Amino acid sequence: MNLGEDIRSNSKLKTCINKYEELLNKYGDELNNIKRNINEALFEEYLITIKSRINKESNIVRMKNKVNSKSYMIPIFTDEFEYIKGIESFDFEDEEVDEEPYITTIDEFIELARKDPHFQSLIVNPHDQNFIIDMESVLEYNTK
Repeated sequence: MNLGEDIRSNSKLKTCINKYEELLNKYGDELNNIKRNINEALFEEYLITIKSRINKESNIVRMKNKVNSKSYMIPIFTDEFEYIKGIESFDFEDEEVDEEPYITTIDEFIELARKDPHFQSLIVNPHDQNFIIDMESVLEYNTK
C-alpha cells in the first residue's frame, strides 16, 4: 500500500495529540489543581454577566454554540473592567441589554443547567480569554 509521503509520516493531528499527551503527563497534577481552584472560585465569588431585555425565557444573555443549534453558553466576566471590555466588543443594540452588569452567583447557573439541557457552559471573558467552563463539570463538583 502506497499512501504517499504526506500521509505516511507528516500528520499534524498526531503531532498535536502527542504534544498534548506529553504536557498532560508532565503537568497533569498541576492542571487538576488549577481546575479545582477554578471550581472553588466559582462557588466563592459573585459572577458578572449581561442582562437581556429581550429574552423572555431568561433575563441573561445567551450565546449560541453553533448556528441553528439549541445549545448555548452564558458569558461571565471576572470583574467590572472585563465586563466593560466585553460589552464594548459585542455588537448589541441599546435596547437589547442593560448597561448595568448583572451580578449573580453560580447557584443561578446550576439551577438553570438542571432545568435546561441546552445550557452547556459558561464562557469567561469571551472577548479576550474565551475560557469555557463546562456545566457538567460544575454540576459534578457541586455534588462533592
